[in-house]
Amino acid sequence: MEYGSDKGVMATELTSSSMENRTQPVQNLECTESIQSMSIEESVGPVLCVEPITSICHSKVGEPELEFIPTVPDACKPYIGREFTSEEAATEFYHAYAKISGFNVRLNQRDVSKKLKMVVFRSFCCSKEGKRQAKFLENTNRKRAPKPITRVGCPAELAVKRQGENRWVVTKFVEKHSHELMTPIKSHILPSHKTPPEEDVTFFEVLREVAGDPANTLDFMMNKSGGPSNTGSLDKDVKRTLQTKRLVTYGKDIASVYKYFKQAASDDPSFFYEMQIDDEAHVTACFWVDGGSKLDYRAFGDVICFDNTYKTDLYDVPFTPFTGVSNHKQTILFGAGLLFNETIEDFKWLFRTWLKAMGGKHPKTIITDQDSAIRTAIADVFPHTQHRFCMWHELQKVRTHLGYLYHKGSKFKGDFDRCIYQTETVHEFERLWASMMKEYKLEHVDWLHQVYDTRHMWAPAYVRNTFLAGISTTQRNESVRAMFDGYLNPYLALMGFVLGYQKALENRRHDELVANDKNSYGSPLPRTPFDIEKGLIQVYTNEVLKDVIEELFQSPLYNANLVDKDLVSTYEVTHMSKKEKVHIVTYNENENKISCSCLLFEFQGIVCRHSFAVFRILGIDKMPEHYILKRWTRHAKAGLVVDTNNSHYDHNSEIFKFSHHNEIGHNLKRLSHEALKSKQKFACANERIRKLVEELERMDEEDAISVGQNEISIEQVGTSGEHGLMCLEVGVDGGSGLALSSTDIVLWDPKVFRNKGCSTSKRFKSNNELAFNDTHMD
Repeated sequence: MEYGSDKGVMATELTSSSMENRTQPVQNLECTESIQSMSIEESVGPVLCVEPITSICHSKVGEPELEFIPTVPDACKPYIGREFTSEEAATEFYHAYAKISGFNVRLNQRDVSKKLKMVVFRSFCCSKEGKRQAKFLENTNRKRAPKPITRVGCPAELAVKRQGENRWVVTKFVEKHSHELMTPIKSHILPSHKTPPEEDVTFFEVLREVAGDPANTLDFMMNKSGGPSNTGSLDKDVKRTLQTKRLVTYGKDIASVYKYFKQAASDDPSFFYEMQIDDEAHVTACFWVDGGSKLDYRAFGDVICFDNTYKTDLYDVPFTPFTGVSNHKQTILFGAGLLFNETIEDFKWLFRTWLKAMGGKHPKTIITDQDSAIRTAIADVFPHTQHRFCMWHELQKVRTHLGYLYHKGSKFKGDFDRCIYQTETVHEFERLWASMMKEYKLEHVDWLHQVYDTRHMWAPAYVRNTFLAGISTTQRNESVRAMFDGYLNPYLALMGFVLGYQKALENRRHDELVANDKNSYGSPLPRTPFDIEKGLIQVYTNEVLKDVIEELFQSPLYNANLVDKDLVSTYEVTHMSKKEKVHIVTYNENENKISCSCLLFEFQGIVCRHSFAVFRILGIDKMPEHYILKRWTRHAKAGLVVDTNNSHYDHNSEIFKFSHHNEIGHNLKRLSHEALKSKQKFACANERIRKLVEELERMDEEDAISVGQNEISIEQVGTSGEHGLMCLEVGVDGGSGLALSSTDIVLWDPKVFRNKGCSTSKRFKSNNELAFNDTHMD
């Protein structure tokens, strides 16, 4: 420690050797004097903490008042007479100065000219300016502990005044503080410096679209920047900034969706989308599907699953994907919709629109939840399609209603699962159900009665004669939901759901490519000595083959006894050692057709072990072709052609944005390295960057579209004839469309409906959101 001479100043100098890891970039000082590439040590040098012990101004009790003056380069310091091009530039400059000085900034005064109707004066102060009022200090009737005192009368201040167009001049600058200042390496935790730069937020959003997990995304940014201090913000600060950005787009959400759909239709001629709007131009429903999904439907559209359980947060809107199962037993997407109300007519519109997009091809089976509106709409739109309920939706509440009985290891759980999952006949299901209800005295449980009343729509014993491709099982439903994990969450607005869906779609298609590659790379080794297996290995995909070979592998453990021989031979098939039920297998030699009472082929599309046991006795060593479903084979899509570019890897692709961000970042690192070698290089680089940014901003202004003002040219509008609604449709019959309308209207975000099953929202809303809602409602 060293003491000054005549002034009696105690000074502590922190040399550069004690400033390791204190390299926080200084950002946004001023467009004409940016020092973005300078580090703290380069811009500030050794930090000098000045602590005068002589009296500069005295307090009321006669004690000296401490004075702290930050030491920063002149290029980073304001001064009276300094000019800025705008109020925003002055704000950015003072915040950057405060950050490297180590204090928190608060907006102090703002004067608006009544004549000019614009801001003419702005002042900033240290957040420790002023004093807490005495009435708060003397309050004795407190319900909770008082907040810490943060205002200590700090005099630091900056004032700027408008003096003409694009000219703001510093009229007052007080440099000294009455409190200790933070070191630059800690200043990023101060409230006014927590807001991350726009470029970091953009990078965070892009990276999150690619990586999916926000927590991992933030960790990646911190590691890349050298730690939290160089990130400039904390986890909650990034999240808060993203929430603010979402609020800014609130009210323009559907316009962004429409713009995205138009671009997608331009890139993919087979892309189809349609929006339904009411007479006030509020969107009430929309649907979209690309060419790749339409191709998948032609190959695997025999069974589809419709799920409306996903909800958005801002509008509480059901997100309704149409899904199916591919030949690799992977969940695939057949399009998606957003329904802003869940009435029968809305579901009818969605189903008819989806059917139109798919060329009018009806599915054989559709699986949904038990919603009565969906059930009515399906009966009207798909009269010849078999409708079944998803077993997962039916039984997911068993723990809620019967948790005292249904738990791991309990006898009731074993009996319940045996009745639901292991019964193959209606008689067997009814017998076990009645026994269970009586033994556990469950006649008073209303939920069980509701489930039982719809058993013919979901219970395996009742629906085993319906081909469901495994979609009705619990595992399949979990697979559908897992497909959107990391891409969809309750905090996304409409555009976020659309982008999340697209990202999940791209990821699913990548998985399909990987599966195709594994199938083409080689064939599995045979598990059995039977010749029939050799042919199956060449036909089925690896995932389906596992199930088929497992049935073939188990078949030698079963005995098949001929009990009747006529035009159709009948066999009783039993297990050699286990006490299992007897299965009846019939075989028609003339038609080469076989059928088993377990109905595995009718249910999942693969031959069962009982049928393989009969094939072995009959000496059949080649699978009859009509028992090999094309949808399960390696060439399920053979012969299907669609004109589509389903990758969507254009300039809007988040993966390409991430790639381009890394490329630009690499070039900027090289630029920064060269620019810091001399003052001349720094000045040249800084001026070129300023001009380049201005040029890019001008390009952005020139490319601005009417979406920013919520004005959209609706190219195809026709009345639906129901409830005064209109349809905006593009891509009908492969994109031919209708005659264009010359009418331009404003397209508004959806009205907020309280859909079925939604509880009253208790989410706290900020003042900004409440103010926007009031304005929007007016």
